[in-house]
Amino acid sequence: MHIPSRHPSTRPFMAAPRTQFYHPATLIDAALKGIERCIRRAEGVALVVGPPGTGKSLLLAKVAEQVRDDFDVALLSGASICTRRALWQAVMAAIGEPFRGIEEGDLRLALVERIRGLAASGAGLVILVDEANTLPTRLIEELRLLTNVPTPLPAVHIVLAGSLRLEEMLAGSRMESLAQRIAVRGYLEPLDHAETMAYLRAQTKAAGLDWQKLFAAGSDDAVFKATDGVPRLINQVCDQALVLVAECNRPVTPSDIATAWREI
Repeated sequence: MHIPSRHPSTRPFMAAPRTQFYHPATLIDAALKGIERCIRRAEGVALVVGPPGTGKSLLLAKVAEQVRDDFDVALLSGASICTRRALWQAVMAAIGEPFRGIEEGDLRLALVERIRGLAASGAGLVILVDEANTLPTRLIEELRLLTNVPTPLPAVHIVLAGSLRLEEMLAGSRMESLAQRIAVRGYLEPLDHAETMAYLRAQTKAAGLDWQKLFAAGSDDAVFKATDGVPRLINQVCDQALVLVAECNRPVTPSDIATAWREI
């Protein structure tokens, strides 16, 4: 039996998001199509909400991949940003502009000039914020104000992704101006049983492997029972199970899934 190596391209299950292993389950694919349409048609702000581990980071990475040829893209983590200067630095760094040793006001002016230049060439700036529920509301408002930069056509496109807390934040009176601009809402949830079965096989196939050779009968049901269909947990338990049997030259069994679940 072939056991996947440590190299990410041949490991079918990893907790870190990999766009080459993207599986178009119903909710995430609907969100992807809606967000891309929202960006390309300049419809407004896009919002993605879901529990931990349901694919929000992967979705943003996939959006970035699909629009990068036509837009400047800044993929940010809200958890690492707590000041306006840090926000502008993160955006400028993501689009390859100087950001070190520059004052906050000058950073914003430089960003506005970049936006105007992009608009003049028919392009724009896409800002994707992961874990946006950890971003201070004053910084979310700063992002909204960027969409007000005068250009012939809308040139700044905002996508916010986070937990249910994000939607609660945006429902507050201080966020009314941004909430009115939300054009697309995507809601992610754990996979159901059928989607989990399809996901498991798609991940192994993407790595050039065969699910039925790596996992014994009943292992897929054991994975669903343990993880409730949460993709991140599916990846973690399957990867750990493969590690457990790596030296045994046999497929993963439902018992191995149970052991792997206890270990993670």
